[in-house]
Amino acid sequence: MHRNREITRIKREEIKRLKDYLTVLQQRLERYLSYGSGPKRFPLVDVLQYALEFASSKPVCTSPVDDIDASSPPSGSIPSQTLPSTTEQQGALSSELPSTSPSSVAAISSRSVIHKPFTQSRIPPDLPMHPAPRHITEEELSVLESCLHRWRTEIENDTRDLQESISRIHRTIELMYSDKSMIQVPYRLHAVLVHEGQANAGHYWAYIFDHRESRWMKYNDIAVTKSSWEELVRDSFGGYRNASAYCLMYINDKAQFLIQEEFNKETGQPLVGIETLPPDLRDFVEEDNQRFEKELEEWDAQL
Repeated sequence: MHRNREITRIKREEIKRLKDYLTVLQQRLERYLSYGSGPKRFPLVDVLQYALEFASSKPVCTSPVDDIDASSPPSGSIPSQTLPSTTEQQGALSSELPSTSPSSVAAISSRSVIHKPFTQSRIPPDLPMHPAPRHITEEELSVLESCLHRWRTEIENDTRDLQESISRIHRTIELMYSDKSMIQVPYRLHAVLVHEGQANAGHYWAYIFDHRESRWMKYNDIAVTKSSWEELVRDSFGGYRNASAYCLMYINDKAQFLIQEEFNKETGQPLVGIETLPPDLRDFVEEDNQRFEKELEEWDAQL
């Protein structure tokens, strides 16, 4: 990773530039897919298609009154009857109610007024059954259809170009670190240092991969326990507490001496513990252990 430090910095700057440009393209595409100035917005291609369908529609005019007349029986099937006038009705009412005063007759006649067929709120007979242009010439329709077809094709091409550009940028970002010059030195994750708490205080523990046992080990103060990749990931991304990965340590996967076990030349058994240390460091640790054991004996003698 140190070897690729400079090229990694350059590629990170390139990714940042591509992401900024990607945001601009996505905003531009959104204007095509959500067109309009009101609360409801539609794809611009659909808007032009709707306008083209409206311009090409032919008005079909049918009067609702004509429909009612057409559904009524022929005039000859029912004898025509002449409705009495309002004056005759009032006279009939007055003859049936001889003891009624003129004011009462007027009140009764006002309640028994016969409603005339509606004529004031009649729908105009030339109202089309579906939306369509009222007046448009063949020349106007030809020009409008030509423009709408051309605009719709242009918008479809622009939308397709934007979508293809966005896909290319996504693909470029995904493959940015797949450069052959950056994969000359294979590496693997060897240890993760986890921190829990705030920046100025907290607790640390580490996960270190045991290559001999092929498992992750958790080093937490004096406790060393078996762990798993799932637990490591859970703690590295917050987990159940306020914890996160503080440091990642990688090793060269080609440097086998970093993970290869050492064996005792006499017994052929793998070296463990203090035996794996260099001679000078092993002597220092042994002397320190002896002093510690002496302190323990002195402490026990005082009790």
